[in-house]
Amino acid sequence: MNLTTKLLNIVAEIQEDFKDDELAYLAVTSKIEHPLRDRIAFALHKRLQDDFFICREWQSIKGNRTDLAIIGKKDNKPKLLIEFKARSVPGYSSRYTEHLKGDLMKMANVADNGTSLYCVFFNTCIEKKIDPKYIVPVKYLNRINNRINEEKTINAMIDEYWIEYLKGLPKNKYKKIEIQAGYYYETPVSIIAYVYGPITKLELEGNTKG
Repeated sequence: MNLTTKLLNIVAEIQEDFKDDELAYLAVTSKIEHPLRDRIAFALHKRLQDDFFICREWQSIKGNRTDLAIIGKKDNKPKLLIEFKARSVPGYSSRYTEHLKGDLMKMANVADNGTSLYCVFFNTCIEKKIDPKYIVPVKYLNRINNRINEEKTINAMIDEYWIEYLKGLPKNKYKKIEIQAGYYYETPVSIIAYVYGPITKLELEGNTKG
C-alpha cells in the first residue's frame, strides 16, 4: 500500500471535504493549519482504518508529540509521521527564522529507521486586495493588502521562501499542490501546499553528516 500516494491524493482533493467557500473563510479569518490537518487525518482514517491507526497529536514513548502519525495496527509502530505548518500572507519575510530540517529532525528522534517522515506546509495565497470594510473579521487586513502592493505576486513570493525553508535538505523531495479555497466575499483565495517527503531517519542523518 503506497501511503505517499494516499497522502498526496488527499491533499490535492481536500477542498471537496469543505463546503463552498469554507476554506477561503477559514484561511482569511484564522490560521488554516488545524482545520486542514483534521480533515486530512479523517480522510486517512476512512481509507486506512483496517490496517492503521491514524493518530492526531501522537505522543511517542519518549514524550515527544507529532501532529499526525500513521501507526501499524499489528505492531503499533509508526509507519508515517507528519508535521503541519501554515503561514498567512503577512507572515512572509525575507527569511524564515527556522528551517524545515529542524522539524524533520525532531520527528526522526522518535521514528524507526523505516518510518516515512513528511512536512506539509500550507500557505494562504491572496492576490487581490481585500476591501477595507472587512477589517473587523479579517485579522491583519492592512498587512495583507500592503503585501499585495509589492511587485512580486504572492505565489512567486511563496515559492522563493519555500526554497529558503528547504536549506540543508534534498530539493527533489516535495510536491507543490494548489488548493482552490473559494471566495471570501469577492476575494478569491487559494492555498499553496508543499508536501515534503518521504524522507527517512537514515537519510536525514546521512544528509547531516554530509
